[in-house]
Amino acid sequence: MTQQQVVSKEAKVESTNPTESGNTEPKKGDYTKFFYRNIERLWDAVESLQRENDRLEAQLRKARVVFQEGA
Repeated sequence: MTQQQVVSKEAKVESTNPTESGNTEPKKGDYTKFFYRNIERLWDAVESLQRENDRLEAQLRKARVVFQEGA
């Protein structure tokens, strides 16, 4: 049986942009903005899907009326 050695390397990343005065950098692990942005994006997608669903249901109702009249 062979053993594999996993080597992890960390790279130090330095920001080239100066921080704005009065603003502190967000704490590591604070994902509040990330989650709120994603919630807003998901909510927009839900609203879009609901509008599409309403449109399709309206078409289905029209098609039922046409088929019932023709039968």
